[in-house]
Amino acid sequence: MIITRYIGFATLLATASVNGELVVYEGFDNNAGDPIWDLNGGSGWNGAWLGTDTDANGRGIPAVGEGLSFSRLNSSGGSYVRPQRYGVSESSRSVSEESQAALTADGSTIWFSVLMKANPGGSTGGYAANSHAAIVFGDASLTTANPATTPPAIATGGNAVGLSFDGDGSATSAIGIHGVTYTAGVLTADSVDGRIVVGDSTVLIVGKIEWAEVGSDDVMSLYRVADAAAELPEAFSVMAVDLDQSVFDIVAIAGGQTEIFDEIRMGSSVEDVLPLDTVTPFPNPMSFATAPTAISDSEITMTASTAVSDNPVEYLFSNTTLATDSGWQASPTFTDTGLTPDTPYSYTVIARETSASLIETAPSNAATVWTFPEVTGDEILATVFAGRSVSGTTATITDFIVNGVQDPGSLTVDSVADSTITVLDLFDAADAQNHFAPRTSTNSAHWQVDVPLAVDAQPVVMGNVELNVRSFSSSGAWKTVAQGNGLQEHYITLELFDSSEASLGSEQILATENFQYDWKAVFTTFDGIELAAGESYTLNILVSGPDPANPANAGNYVGLDSIRVLTESASGSSFADWQESYFPGENDEAIVGPNADPDSDGIDNLAEYGLNSDPTDPSDQPAIVVSTDETELSISYPTVAAATDISYTVEWSTNLEDWFTAGVVEVLEPDPAVDSDYPVIKAILAKDTDKVKFMRVSIEQL
Repeated sequence: MIITRYIGFATLLATASVNGELVVYEGFDNNAGDPIWDLNGGSGWNGAWLGTDTDANGRGIPAVGEGLSFSRLNSSGGSYVRPQRYGVSESSRSVSEESQAALTADGSTIWFSVLMKANPGGSTGGYAANSHAAIVFGDASLTTANPATTPPAIATGGNAVGLSFDGDGSATSAIGIHGVTYTAGVLTADSVDGRIVVGDSTVLIVGKIEWAEVGSDDVMSLYRVADAAAELPEAFSVMAVDLDQSVFDIVAIAGGQTEIFDEIRMGSSVEDVLPLDTVTPFPNPMSFATAPTAISDSEITMTASTAVSDNPVEYLFSNTTLATDSGWQASPTFTDTGLTPDTPYSYTVIARETSASLIETAPSNAATVWTFPEVTGDEILATVFAGRSVSGTTATITDFIVNGVQDPGSLTVDSVADSTITVLDLFDAADAQNHFAPRTSTNSAHWQVDVPLAVDAQPVVMGNVELNVRSFSSSGAWKTVAQGNGLQEHYITLELFDSSEASLGSEQILATENFQYDWKAVFTTFDGIELAAGESYTLNILVSGPDPANPANAGNYVGLDSIRVLTESASGSSFADWQESYFPGENDEAIVGPNADPDSDGIDNLAEYGLNSDPTDPSDQPAIVVSTDETELSISYPTVAAATDISYTVEWSTNLEDWFTAGVVEVLEPDPAVDSDYPVIKAILAKDTDKVKFMRVSIEQL
C-alpha cells in the first residue's frame, strides 16, 4: 500500500470494486485548533486518531489547521498540521476491517491521494533542512525517533509503504518529496531518481499500488498532479518491494517540523481519489490572464483567467485603492476609467457561478499598476513609453509628443564609460511593458541614455525636466514595498550638451529611500535655456548608485515610466509638485494633504506652500510682518510667483466674525533683496474711527 503526504488507497471489496468507490477518506473537517488525536471523522476508519509527542510542553501536538486546496480537487474542512517545530509527533489511525479487505487483496490495484505542504519558516516554524515528515500505510505506527536528517523510523519490525518530505539542504526551495518503504523495520528511501523538488508549495500526490502475491514484488508508483482534471503525468517514483500487505491496517504520520497533510483518500480507481469540484469556478483562487495594465493617464484595463464551472460564471473586479468595483459582469475583461494620472491602483478579481448557490472563488492576488503621467501639451518632448517595443538595448517609441523639436523615434540605453557594469538589454517582461527598463550585467542600476533634441525652424526655451522613475527586480518585475528588501540610494544626473558636446548645464538628484519603488524627479536647472533654431542638442540621463565612484554598489535595477521636457511657460509650481519635493513617494493625506501639519508648528501644508516655508521644519516660520502707525494697519506676506493653483485674499474684521475685503490696498514690497520667485506683498488698510481691527491672509486652493 502507499502513503505519502497525499495518501489514498483503493481497491475495494470484491463486490464493491466492480463499480469502484472511495474506501477511506479523511478531510479533517473539524474546528480549527482542535487536537488531531481523538478525532474520528471521515469514512472507512476503525476508531480515532492516536499519537504521542516528545515536547514536554506539547507545543508540537498535531491540530486542525487551515484546509489545503489544489486545482479542481474537491476539498473541504481543515488539515493536519503541527503548529510548532518543537519535539517530534507520531499519529496513527486504523482502517476498518472492510477497508482493510478492500485495500490489501493480492492481485489488486489500489490508488491513494494526499495534499502536502512543507510549511517551513517563522519564529516557531519548521526548518527546511529538517523537513522529513512521512505518511505511510502499513502494519505498524511510525516512531518519534527524531527525523531531522532522514524519514522517521517505524516501530520494530514494521512494514509499510508511503512517502516523505526530503529537506535536502537548508533552502526552502530545495525541499522535495520521495517514496519510502519499510521492510521488517528497515527504511528504504527513493531519494535519487525518484525525488521531486516541491519547495513550500501545496502539492497533490497520487499513488498507485499493485499488490502481488507473497514472494513477488509489490510496486508503488507516485505521481505529482498539476491539474486534478487532467491525465496523470509520468510517475516520478516507482518502488518495488515484497511485502505481506494482508495485515496492513494503519495509516501513520510522523514528523518534527510544521508540515501539513490534508484530503487523504484511498480507493479502487484514480477517479475515486481525484473527485472534482465542477461547480466552484476554477481557478480558485482566481487569477489574472492579463494583469492590470495602464492604457492612458486615466484608464487601466485587465482580463481575468477564464473561469470553468458546470454553471455560467461572472466576474467582479475590485479597485481596492478606491474601494470601488466593476459590478458582477459576464465578460472577463474590465477597463477602469476616470482615474487620476500618475497614480498607483491595486486590483483583485473573483468569479462566481450563477446558480442559486452563487459559489464564489477566493480573490486573486492583488496587482498594482500606475496610470500614465498626464501629458499636457506644454512639453517640448514627452513620452510615457505607451506601446513601446524593444530589441536589445533599443526601444522603439511611438508615443513621443514633440513641440518645436523632431521626433526621436527611439532611445538606446548604453553602458557608462569606464564602468565595469555593462548594459545587456531592455527588460520586456510583463511589468516592463510601457516602461524603459535597462538590464545590466550585475544587480545594479548603472546606465545612461541620450535623448536627442533636434530643434525645428523656431528656437524653443526649456523649462523643467521631469522623470518618473521605477525600481525593477532582476526578472523585470516591479519592486514593491511588500518585498521589504529596499533599494539603495541612487543618483540621477541630467546634463544638456550642444552639438559640439559642450555642456550647457547639469543637475544631480539623490533619490533616497522614498524612491525605492516609484518616484518623480524634477530638474529645474534647465529652466530658461534657449535651444537655437536648427541646432541639435542632447539631454543625457545617467543613473548610478549611492557612490558614483563605485558603481558596482548600485542596488537594484531602475527604469523610467516617463520623460517630460517642459516648455518654460509650463514650469509653474503646483501644490502637487511641492508635495513631491518635500514628501517624495508619500501618499498619506495625514502627512501630505493640504490640511495636514506634519511638523506640528500650527501651520498646515497649504499655508506652508503658499507662504514658502518648510513643512518639515517647525522652526521655519512664514515671514509674515504686521505693522501699524497713526494712519494705517498693514500685513506683509511672501507669495510664490510660479504658483498657478492658489489665490491669496487679505481680509479685515472688527469682531473676528464678520470679514471684509473692501478698502484693502496691496502693493509689492520695493525690496530688491527679496527673491523675485517669492515676492512679498504688503496689504494696507487705512485706519478710521474703529478702535480695533484685525487682518488676516487666506490662501485658497483652486
